[in-house]
Amino acid sequence: MRRLVWFVSFTLLAVAGIMPLRSQSALPTKLVQQGDLSYLGSFTLPDVQDTAGRNGFEYAQGVIAFNPANQSLFIVGHDYGQQVAEVTIPALGQRATVIQGFRDPLEGRINQINPSDPNSKKIGGMTVIGDRLVLTAYSYYDGNGSASSSHFVRSTNLSSGGVQGPFRVGTTNPGLMAGYFAPIPAAWQAALGGTLLNGQCCLSIITRTSFGPSASVVSPSELVAAKNPSSATMLVGYPEGTTPLAGWESTGPLFNGTTIMRGVLLPENTATVLFFGRHGMGKYCYGEAAACNDPEDGGKGTHAYPYEPHVWAYNANDLAAVKAGSRKPWDVKPYATWRLPSQIKGAGIGGVAVDPATGRIFVTEQGGDGVKLRVHVLAIGGSSGTGDTTAPAVNMTAPTGGTVSGTVALAANASDNVGVTSVWFTVDGSAVGAEDTTAPYQASWNTTTAANGSHAIRAVARDAAGNTSTSPAVTVTVNNAASDTTAPSVSLTAPAAGATVSGRVTVSASASDNVGVASVQFTLNGVNLGSADTTAPYSLNWNTSGAANGSHVLRAVARDAAGNVTTSAARTVTVNNASTSSDRTAPTVSLTAPASGATVRGTVTVSATATDNVAVASVQFTLNGVSLGSADTTAPYSLSWNTAGAANGTHVLRAVARDAAGNVTTSAARTVIVSNVVSAPPAVSSPVVSTPTTPTPTPTLNTSCATPDPFTAMGGGTCYNGGWLPPGMVPPTTIVPPTITTPSTPTIPSTPAACTTPQPGAGWNCYNGGWLPPNMAPPAISNVVPSVVVPQTPTLQTTPGACVTPLPGTGWVCINGGWLPPDFPGL
Repeated sequence: MRRLVWFVSFTLLAVAGIMPLRSQSALPTKLVQQGDLSYLGSFTLPDVQDTAGRNGFEYAQGVIAFNPANQSLFIVGHDYGQQVAEVTIPALGQRATVIQGFRDPLEGRINQINPSDPNSKKIGGMTVIGDRLVLTAYSYYDGNGSASSSHFVRSTNLSSGGVQGPFRVGTTNPGLMAGYFAPIPAAWQAALGGTLLNGQCCLSIITRTSFGPSASVVSPSELVAAKNPSSATMLVGYPEGTTPLAGWESTGPLFNGTTIMRGVLLPENTATVLFFGRHGMGKYCYGEAAACNDPEDGGKGTHAYPYEPHVWAYNANDLAAVKAGSRKPWDVKPYATWRLPSQIKGAGIGGVAVDPATGRIFVTEQGGDGVKLRVHVLAIGGSSGTGDTTAPAVNMTAPTGGTVSGTVALAANASDNVGVTSVWFTVDGSAVGAEDTTAPYQASWNTTTAANGSHAIRAVARDAAGNTSTSPAVTVTVNNAASDTTAPSVSLTAPAAGATVSGRVTVSASASDNVGVASVQFTLNGVNLGSADTTAPYSLNWNTSGAANGSHVLRAVARDAAGNVTTSAARTVTVNNASTSSDRTAPTVSLTAPASGATVRGTVTVSATATDNVAVASVQFTLNGVSLGSADTTAPYSLSWNTAGAANGTHVLRAVARDAAGNVTTSAARTVIVSNVVSAPPAVSSPVVSTPTTPTPTPTLNTSCATPDPFTAMGGGTCYNGGWLPPGMVPPTTIVPPTITTPSTPTIPSTPAACTTPQPGAGWNCYNGGWLPPNMAPPAISNVVPSVVVPQTPTLQTTPGACVTPLPGTGWVCINGGWLPPDFPGL
């Protein structure tokens, strides 16, 4: 007991950075390969609610940390809540139990890492140092690059208060540090310069983080003290402006726009630094999922289907060279990459943690248990710590060989010096059935899922220390004479495509097969939704409150007894739990074009930017408070506006943003001036003066005009004798006969008269005392001597519509049945 207490105390002091680093001795040389990573098994998590009433382990990102004090795991739950619970580590195949229920570990302070950013914040990593829990957080979409800090520290007792932070670590963008942690084994501490690794990769705004795996050495003692800033030395990373590991649009195993890192590990007794994450192995594509041929990752964004749980392996000596100053962090490349074991089905890795005493590696799989997390346990040969190193003994008891068909019983015996925790079976290296945790160890194998011919069956046993053994192979010959190769047919029947759903809804499908349908599994956004239904009618009750408001993709996957599989066509539905949604945050929206006060004509682009803490559902543009076009549901938000549909003059534009929860924000107004070209009037030549008749002494003002007022936007014109006079023009009251003289040749005045009335609108031009509308050329007066006739006193026409020809332009006046321009002398 004294030795155990001393060992634990020494370990905690060293991890906390209080004790000096161990001097460097011979460094380990083993480089981990894919075959060294052994799959031990998995366990599931309990159904437990967070403080908001959600099932805490559903739709969870799955960041984890190992707690040596309780031999337990801290796990981040539901993505909306960002709350943490502590659970036991059960025997493989069993369900964990809760030690501490869900709490907000940052006590409402997560937004302080980037107060000006309206987008959501997430916990990126956790590690236990003594009795303190260190956490990181990052802005999910830091478009403005305004994040200022990333780290917090608190007690491992989630019920106690006293969280400290946020504080900054290192001098780089906080996004490079706001993720995973891993302890550095004693053998490497001197070479790498510390006891703890910390890093982050591949945020939505890649320029805030790294174009590939990233890790720095940090100081545990400074983290526990919440020193601001705490020190950090980057050993591997590819920040903006350096050489990336691979291009954003590259295809291959290294890096592209779909890559996400979730953990780092330097296993004991090895020379390998492993990074864990999700990576798209297909051709890179940006756009909608359908256009990018991506059946798994719905929505608009980056795609590189298919995706896999991925490992990047680096030589620790390369990182030591960076610490020594002989290399740069971005000069380091992985020596190998590979897929995690096939028992980890989904590509969504949530987090990675290690138990240094046993070498067990814990990896969370998003949606690995329906829509809940599953925890997988791995180990690396030669990396286990002190303790039980004796592997179990195991051998197959059935079948013993020969020819098999149909469903076959598999059985094995296993024993161990301490105790066997589980046995599972493999056929040609692939797991068959679930782990069996109690003797007798058995499983059923449907041989119709394998091709006719020879196959090797083995049993794998594991003990509590993570030691595993594999039995000798038993070879059998599968001979299923009538091989069924016809796949089932399946189609969704509810809900309807495009439906808006809320609360609990029924998801159903119809399926048929030439032999028989074995099961129908429903999926939501490519992740299993509930358990497979094995009997018709095929349906399940879906609680939509577990999904974010917005667009989601449903499918049904039918399987027959021979293993033939068919996936239905996708149905997109919109979840809208507005009445019970916890989302009360309205979007932000602002117009970006046209500019305020701009003069516009023809067809112009109207655009806006909009963001939301969850997601923007649509942006609707309005003109003078009336919807302009249809709502735009995808960024960038814009439409083409044909201004010919609006009257010349001043108009008001706005943008209205709406999120899936029904929260609405209207942008500030922008006033623009519509000024479309007015048809030019016919050329004006010198008038012919006739003998005037006796004028009407006082004409009567006629307010009946057949045409609409063209000057409404400028305050309104005056209807006079069937025609419109512009604002500011006084109607004549008396027509004075002209003096009878011999007219001279008219010329354009060398000094045009100034306009004494206000300018009617933007773009109007003053010409010889009168205003011409935009784009109207001044009338040209040709040098033509008018005919001389005896003038008569003119009679002013007072009947509306006396001019039978159309109005040539704004401001023209009908006199004696003819149109005179606004600046004609004598008006």
